[in-house]
Amino acid sequence: DNVIFKSLQEGKQAEALALLKSEGAVKFSASIEAINDVVETKTKISQKKYDESVETFMNTKMIMLISSAAAIALGLLFGWLLARFIAKNLANVIEAAQELGRGNLKARSSVTAQDEVGTLAQAFNEMGEKIQGASTKSQELVCTLNNAQANLLMVDRNLVITYVNEGAMKTFRALEGDIRKFLP
Repeated sequence: DNVIFKSLQEGKQAEALALLKSEGAVKFSASIEAINDVVETKTKISQKKYDESVETFMNTKMIMLISSAAAIALGLLFGWLLARFIAKNLANVIEAAQELGRGNLKARSSVTAQDEVGTLAQAFNEMGEKIQGASTKSQELVCTLNNAQANLLMVDRNLVITYVNEGAMKTFRALEGDIRKFLP
């Protein structure tokens, strides 16, 4: 570098130009080569970082897909189990209602859940208790009326006979001939 400047200071311009062309071309070529090496190294580093980013993205995408599929599967499983639980409890209440409908006044639901179906089962059981109690009272009343010494006859609003006790039946049987004389 100093040789070229010395030649210029001494006035040897042709010599400085020749030195510049020979040494400068070598140095310029070395600089270009060094720059190309830096660019190539930076390109390799950038490509490596890009490849790592793509790999990270693909791994994250796969994890998200698997997590989403697992969450959907768990949601479906939970929904199915919940529906099955509710259906089982409803079936129990329906079965008890059908038994009550067939005349089994002791039929009750065994559901003890603290949800809407449990509330329905509790209300059904209370209704069953009330029906059973009313039936028992009705049977006691019929038994009392049948055993009464008085002749009892019940009619509805249309004067249709709805109940006749045993005493009244005995009286009607005894008086059947006389009654038929008055009734066509």
